Amino acid sequence: MQTLQNTVSTKAKQFFDNTFENIEKNVKSQAKTTSQSFSSQVTGKTSTDQGTNESGGQQQQQATKAFDEATQEVVEDYYAPSDPQAMQSLQNQPLPKPGEMTPEEQAKYNKLRKQLHDEVYYNKLVSRKTADQEHKEEEQHEEQEKQMEELQLEDKQKKDDDIAVRMQTNKAEQFPGVAG
Repeated sequence: MQTLQNTVSTKAKQFFDNTFENIEKNVKSQAKTTSQSFSSQVTGKTSTDQGTNESGGQQQQQATKAFDEATQEVVEDYYAPSDPQAMQSLQNQPLPKPGEMTPEEQAKYNKLRKQLHDEVYYNKLVSRKTADQEHKEEEQHEEQEKQMEELQLEDKQKKDDDIAVRMQTNKAEQFPGVAG
């Protein structure tokens, strides 16, 4: 039993030692590349040390590749359809091309397209409101402006009153003198 515990503890110790060594190496290399990058940005010169740049470049490429793969996976998960069966059913029903439709389907499609165009764009552009409707809207707009002006005046007056009240209440405390 003791030997089993000893082997497990030594393997665990080796594992943690290796892990910490790898972490330490990565931290040192990252700190070095960061400092080189910072100094090159500040001075505007590139580093001439090719030996460390090659090994650092390889590590950076590996890290970038791993990051890109992880990012790609997250993006794919994020934009994945919430219901795969529904998405497949939508993909299985291709949209018919205008030449492939029957004359009835094409007429129905054109009618729907024209109706949407008229409702959303054309009728709003061409049709004008009556004079009574325009007059009512102008009156409502003017009334809203008056109400806003009144509210602004009330707020300003209230602030002015608050300043005067505050000055009177703090007047005795403004200059306490030597006694404090």
